[in-house]
Amino acid sequence: MLQSDTKLDILNECIAHTGGVPMSDPENSNNITERWALNRFDIAVEQALELRPWAGAIAEASIPLVTGGMFSDLNHYQCPSDLVRVNYVKNLTETDWNQAGQRVVTGVKPAALIIAYNSTKTMSTWGAHLRALMGLMLAIKVSYAVSTSATKKRELEQLYMRNVLIASGAEGSSHSGYVWGAVN
Repeated sequence: MLQSDTKLDILNECIAHTGGVPMSDPENSNNITERWALNRFDIAVEQALELRPWAGAIAEASIPLVTGGMFSDLNHYQCPSDLVRVNYVKNLTETDWNQAGQRVVTGVKPAALIIAYNSTKTMSTWGAHLRALMGLMLAIKVSYAVSTSATKKRELEQLYMRNVLIASGAEGSSHSGYVWGAVN
């Protein structure tokens, strides 16, 4: 279940699965396991997501807030294209972001919807983004499970495993972030 909203929670969740002792300070550590986790935080996020059941994403995702209501009904979500991808983007300015740490980019590609996540917002905002992105990916997963073959579902699983990377609210700068968008 998606219970964690802080970097420390995410790191401790991953460390716990290795049998390690939870850390108390995510920025200062002499422990080799903790330092490894700190230096690979994006990987730790991916591991945490993979270890959590999809039910948590359904329960806690905030899809209306992220999409402006466009796909607010999870049960009737329609994937805007065949696949979804997550890309790392650079050269964004602070004015590109709204107070929620989101940016909707239009006109990039025909029929494409891209939402960017600011990597400099607060921990609580980052946690909300984590849940929201999980929910969106889940909605797409569910839509394929209903209507396509096992092969297509496996392809989507592989895409998710490769590409879901989320920026930490405590790291990075105002010139970087993560976006997801429809692949046309």
